[in-house]
Amino acid sequence: MMLRTGSKLGFTLMEVMVTAAVLALCTVLIQGGMLRAAHFFGRYANTLKAEIWMDDKIWDVRERSFYQDEETTNPPNSESAHFNDSEKEFNGSVNPVPAPSGKELYALNLSIRWQEGNQDFQVARKVYVTK
Repeated sequence: MMLRTGSKLGFTLMEVMVTAAVLALCTVLIQGGMLRAAHFFGRYANTLKAEIWMDDKIWDVRERSFYQDEETTNPPNSESAHFNDSEKEFNGSVNPVPAPSGKELYALNLSIRWQEGNQDFQVARKVYVTK
């Protein structure tokens, strides 16, 4: 609403204050949404890195078991790993467990952990590997 007093045009102090409050509220809401989106993007990017690491470990174990001697029935060895990516520390482990159904079938338990801010994140997967 514009107030006309004589030949002067202008806004009242109340109109300016309401406009400033609305703009401030919109800015805070937009900034909060952008920060949440950046947090989720970082979390899913790190989850993708963990998934890629687990896929590599699964293929390593499968390849080693494929090239083992026929007479060897030893399970794959347990492993742990520590690596940094984008200044983020990842700690992973690979633990094979013989499956009860057969001598050459192993359950491979993979787990990887990292920390973001005050939260710990973990991705775990269980696959079966045979010779």
